[in-house]
Amino acid sequence: MQLVPIAGATCASANCPTVYVNDEDQDIFVQGYSVPDQRLPAGPMPPGEALVRIPREVFLAAARDLPARA
Repeated sequence: MQLVPIAGATCASANCPTVYVNDEDQDIFVQGYSVPDQRLPAGPMPPGEALVRIPREVFLAAARDLPARA
């Protein structure tokens, strides 16, 4: 499995919010900033899940550049 970046924020470090697509099954992966517990929606996150924040412009760029499913 290879994660291909399709959108990301510009920043000085390599750890910027980024949206990736898996080259095998076209699933989407999001790298972003963890949301503090006090901002979580009602109830805790299920095990193995996380809520991340991604800038709007990165999300919209990812949607525009998302490859069509073969």
